[in-house]
Amino acid sequence: MAVTLEPLQSEFSETTTRKHPSNSEEITTRLNSNKPKLQLPGDDRLLSAFAAELADVVKTHGIYHRGGLAFIVNPQQNGLEVISPQMLRTLIEDHVVCYRIRRWRGTEVAFERTMSESDAKGVLSSQQFLNKLPNLQRVATARLPVMRKDGTIALLPQGYDPESLTLTMSQCDYNEAMSLPEAKKVINDLLGEFPFADVGRSKAVAVAAMASLYVFVLLPSGSVRPIFIYLANAEGAGKTMLAKCAISPAHGLVKTDGDLKDKTETSKELLTAVIEGRQYILFDNCKKHLDSPYLEAFATSVMWSGRILGVSRSFCGENNVTIFVTGNGCTVSPDLRRRSLFIELFMKEERAEDRKFQRTLDDGILLALRPDILAALWALVREWDAAGRPRPGREHSSFPRWADIVGGIVECAGYGCPLESAEIQTAADTDGADMRELAKLLDPTPTKFDEIVGIAREHGLFERIIGNEGDLKPSDKSAFGKLLKRYDRRVFCGSKRFVVDGKGHSRRFYAVDEAQATHSQHGEHDV
Repeated sequence: MAVTLEPLQSEFSETTTRKHPSNSEEITTRLNSNKPKLQLPGDDRLLSAFAAELADVVKTHGIYHRGGLAFIVNPQQNGLEVISPQMLRTLIEDHVVCYRIRRWRGTEVAFERTMSESDAKGVLSSQQFLNKLPNLQRVATARLPVMRKDGTIALLPQGYDPESLTLTMSQCDYNEAMSLPEAKKVINDLLGEFPFADVGRSKAVAVAAMASLYVFVLLPSGSVRPIFIYLANAEGAGKTMLAKCAISPAHGLVKTDGDLKDKTETSKELLTAVIEGRQYILFDNCKKHLDSPYLEAFATSVMWSGRILGVSRSFCGENNVTIFVTGNGCTVSPDLRRRSLFIELFMKEERAEDRKFQRTLDDGILLALRPDILAALWALVREWDAAGRPRPGREHSSFPRWADIVGGIVECAGYGCPLESAEIQTAADTDGADMRELAKLLDPTPTKFDEIVGIAREHGLFERIIGNEGDLKPSDKSAFGKLLKRYDRRVFCGSKRFVVDGKGHSRRFYAVDEAQATHSQHGEHDV
């Protein structure tokens, strides 16, 4: 509320005779408020001093620092929102009264005043302000397990935890003493009607996806996490709902982001997710071939940076986002395959609406089941901890620390190893599968590029690139040539080495036994 001159004159005529009213008690009396009083920057008042004093007031009122920016919790209470200069101007007025000193009728009087936009911009760029705010890396909507410095595992407390840099705003309480048999019954009942295509492996990965988001704070800082890809043979198999079963326990109502878009749009979505402190992003119903170096780089990056849309500033912060992808007939590149774990569903019914279910499962029911699922996941963690934190039967070079912890938790609970080689991987990675077939078909006789195209078409290989008839477009020739070069001197099925010899139009392709290739490597040439 602006303080007018007339009330000041009548109410404080005796107390406004001082030329420099710096006494805090006098300022408090004049401005008629119990909130802390801060003089705005101006003559004899540096912006840096104002910024530091303001931080001392608001650092206990839900304003945080992350990646060089100031944040508040978003209205949904499940993520972060960047504080803009205009927002800061009124936001701080809930906690502090800003004022300026004005000369009036020969005396200097304190007037309430909203901070200017220029001062707000200066404060938000000030290290004196940012460095005093609590550093926040993640927001949790449930009490999640954390590894303390002494090595013990405990559930995060409600509120801000300075050791893990996590703010917990729990949306539900859950049983912290559920037994392992009860926990497995909860999880098995939840997943019981999903038509997993294999015996054990896909279900183990589904449980690992649930555990991955639940134990995120438990993972060592900088741990790389897998991409979870849910594949199905037809619409209606339940892949999206299965992905939500992994996300909803730890994060509540699930937000889907649709299919992957072009690089520019995808980069905006990923940067936004990092800035908001989101723990997941779900690309739903992807139908095309996934070959995204940008997505691969994101999945393996501990830190992520970019320019903020609509703000002339950049952000660089910890990447806490786990990627989920669902798709029918979706194929992936070899690089994406090795960074991913696959869950395959197979629906035998011709039409999805012909399927019969014993229970209904939707977003609302998942939210109602959150306490039971969280209690079950906590029971799995406690069992693994009590057993001495065993490692899984297999390792994974793309995400080793995640594999040791999450793979160990899932296997210790009796769900099998989620790191087992996926039976679906040859169908998901069509390029790799087709190269294995091509290597089998070739012999040591050098083969021209056009002949390779003919062999591939005859056996139905690489159809997404070269089709099955007609002349190749220059772009298709280039794409197919680059793919073949990528596999130069790679060994397939442990016995046949694919070789690209020569350059340009003189390139020849052939396959030799690995033993023969080992003795004749001096005859191979770089492309």
